[in-house]
Amino acid sequence: MASALSSQILKQTLGASSPLLKRSGTLYDVLSVLPKDGIGARVTQSRWEAKGIKDSYYEVTQVRLKDEGRHGKVWGRLIWKGQPIKERDERIRKGLKYSWKLVTPGESASP
Repeated sequence: MASALSSQILKQTLGASSPLLKRSGTLYDVLSVLPKDGIGARVTQSRWEAKGIKDSYYEVTQVRLKDEGRHGKVWGRLIWKGQPIKERDERIRKGLKYSWKLVTPGESASP
């Protein structure tokens, strides 16, 4: 109960420049600190950056977190190299396997 309350307070007080928004981790860790569990956020895999893949990310459309934000299911639209891949939302796979990070507005998905 106390951890749920503290995570709710954290979500309300985070600003756009918060170091928590800059960190990478599992997809669920990254989304769980955001308001509305990250719906509307853009997330990218850190390995895409390492490979030099630019402007590739998921726009999160639906989130169902469980176990205090450590697991769950996430859906979104894949934008690959600036172009939408599918018109429908798809489940974002490998949320625990790879390192994910938030793409902040005004920032390219990769340098």
